[in-house]
Amino acid sequence: MSPRALIIRKAVSNRIQLSHQGLGDVKGLIVADSLVTLPHVRSVNFADNGFSAKGVSRIMRSLMSCDVLLELDLSRNAVGMCNIF
Repeated sequence: MSPRALIIRKAVSNRIQLSHQGLGDVKGLIVADSLVTLPHVRSVNFADNGFSAKGVSRIMRSLMSCDVLLELDLSRNAVGMCNIF
């Protein structure tokens, strides 16, 4: 899903389902940066997208300013047991 498509969803949905899309770190960060501008998004599913620990860290930092986000699924990504912040 492109960032432009996320803008279209702005007033339509409060859930973004992006699991199993193979986004990888670079595209994941682009999408995360776009989510900050969506005031109604409460839940994002980023499961199984091939994010590394470094990618998850960058995504988390990007989403920290998203005050309304209540649920973030980053399961099934290759994060491992490390400090991602």
